[in-house]
Amino acid sequence: MPTWSPIEPRILVREAIQRLGLKAEGSPSSWSDDVKIHCPYHRDRHPSLNVNQHGGQYQCWSCKRAGTIAGLYFDLTQRSLYADLGVSMDDFSLTGYELQYAEPVIDYDALPMKVVMESRANPMPYKQSPLAVNYLRRRGIPFEIADKMGAFFLAKGWYRGDPEKDFSFFSNRLMFPIYEQGVLLSIEARDTTGLSAKKVLYPRGTSVATLYDLENLDTKKPLYVTEGLMGLAVLRSDPFFANSTSLFGSSLSHRQIHLLKRFDKIILIPDADKAGTLMVHKLGKAFLGIKAFWIMEVPRGRGIADIGDIVQKAHSSVAAERARGWGAHEVSIYTAGWMPKAFDHTKDNKKESLKEINDYEDD
Repeated sequence: MPTWSPIEPRILVREAIQRLGLKAEGSPSSWSDDVKIHCPYHRDRHPSLNVNQHGGQYQCWSCKRAGTIAGLYFDLTQRSLYADLGVSMDDFSLTGYELQYAEPVIDYDALPMKVVMESRANPMPYKQSPLAVNYLRRRGIPFEIADKMGAFFLAKGWYRGDPEKDFSFFSNRLMFPIYEQGVLLSIEARDTTGLSAKKVLYPRGTSVATLYDLENLDTKKPLYVTEGLMGLAVLRSDPFFANSTSLFGSSLSHRQIHLLKRFDKIILIPDADKAGTLMVHKLGKAFLGIKAFWIMEVPRGRGIADIGDIVQKAHSSVAAERARGWGAHEVSIYTAGWMPKAFDHTKDNKKESLKEINDYEDD
């Protein structure tokens, strides 16, 4: 007689959501057949991931991720939901119950989604906009770099990447196109006024589950990886960092991790905040037993939290040049090989744990 009982999908759903600490609409007692939660695979200000309690299946209407709740749990924890609930997966072998929850094969080499960009806008060269020019100068981004990144200015306009989505409105934004395989996947829209509550926007129906400038990166050379696109622009002003890319934030997706594994050596430059630390942990967990990666810290002091702050907060061209060139001349000091013990989640003080491999004195 078997020693297990099949777990109802609704129990799997509730246990997974609660154990993962995912934000859902309403309390468990008020959940209907479908539960809406904030998607953990992308920046999700409004719940866009739908979980069906009867089938145990999920689908995000924004980033198009889909699968089983057990698969989502494994993605985020690298553990079996069944095992954590005290159920042996061996007892489910070759049964229809197990096959019902088989994860679909995802081709991460393919584009993350189909994007057909539509616009109702009249973009203009950024050099014709005082707002754009002042923004670039304030951030320390040379015109040469902005030109290479295809930047343009939008005083007012609308974009969307899916005809079934509403248009996204943009006003006084410096726009940076994001391509992969020759396809426009998205556009990063940067506020140039300093008045908007949202500094960065992307059109609805688009995706940033990629590495910036992917086709032009050399997999055999060290790859420098920043969180933000503006940090990358500052970094690339030093030719030493020509082989570099951006993750468009700290929400590292599974596809981005897959793409990073193509490179022989990865040097991650996280922001000096909690999100940056969590991103380091996530990448460390994904690469465990596969490959090492390196970490480079931004220069400390003067309120600098990321590479993009270097010019803004150094307040002098000499200090800015010194900060910008830190990696080119002292890379061996500011990087260290990744070691599993440095990311041991059982440690009480994760901040001190992280310092074990990235500790240096500020001159």
